[in-house]
Amino acid sequence: MVTSRTLAALLPAMLAVTMACSGTGTSSSAPSASSLPSMSPLAAGSPPPTISASPSLVLPPAGPTTSQAPTLSLVGLGDSIPGAGGQTDTPLDSYVVLVGEAASKALGRTVAVTNLATNDGVGSDGLLLRVRNDSVHRAALAAADIVTITIGTNDWQGACDWPGDDPCWARGLASVPKNLAAILDQIKDLRKGRPTAIRVTTYYDSYIGNPTNLTLVGKPSDPWPSEFHPFYRAALETFNKTICGVAEAHGAICVDLAVPFNGPSHDGPATALLLADHVHPNQAGHDLIAKTIAATGFAPLERP
Repeated sequence: MVTSRTLAALLPAMLAVTMACSGTGTSSSAPSASSLPSMSPLAAGSPPPTISASPSLVLPPAGPTTSQAPTLSLVGLGDSIPGAGGQTDTPLDSYVVLVGEAASKALGRTVAVTNLATNDGVGSDGLLLRVRNDSVHRAALAAADIVTITIGTNDWQGACDWPGDDPCWARGLASVPKNLAAILDQIKDLRKGRPTAIRVTTYYDSYIGNPTNLTLVGKPSDPWPSEFHPFYRAALETFNKTICGVAEAHGAICVDLAVPFNGPSHDGPATALLLADHVHPNQAGHDLIAKTIAATGFAPLERP
């Protein structure tokens, strides 16, 4: 018997094109782009997969409702963070599904969840193509009362070397906001003025506390370069602020994940919230992301 939680965990796999991870090499010189891995196995900018329609997971409200209000629709968009990617023997409940449960409880409404996030290295450019051209995405978003989005790190940092590749980081910092703005514009057009609760997350720093240096210098067992963490923390804070600026300018609520995962100063390890790859959230991480999103409420939607 397939439970709702099991079905939820399988949705990203049903929608994604999954590929095996390739290992990173060891080098004593400046690292290649693979040294700063994307959130998913494929390189950023890879062609979008063919996405087939999948039945939504329907989450009934917890407790009685005040009326027979129509079912709400929640659509999750993004990379392998909402896609619940990463190497694990136990299927994970994506934060997208958990947000659906929280919305159902908060609004007293049945919520149908469709998680379109994929574990294929998609970046903001790839997601924009899907939202513009893929019929499954467009139909789902046209009906979406709630939308969650986590996107951008694969094409912001995934293509860049460190150190000494500043133009690459700058290009990503410029292109991701434009793509995110276009994605949000597409959602607005598809929704045709209907109330929509859009929540866009930032990213946490997964490098702090990582037991290997990902071959940035020498061998993976060598210490991290002392210059890397300050560089990456500052770059990530700028990137996250940019994401928030775009979200807020488009009427969406930006949900910061840096503080929940890394602490008020953004300098604490998120190890307890991550899988063994020290990149993707474990179940505790997904639970925390969902709780953080739910804490923003679901305006402009209201209880019936």
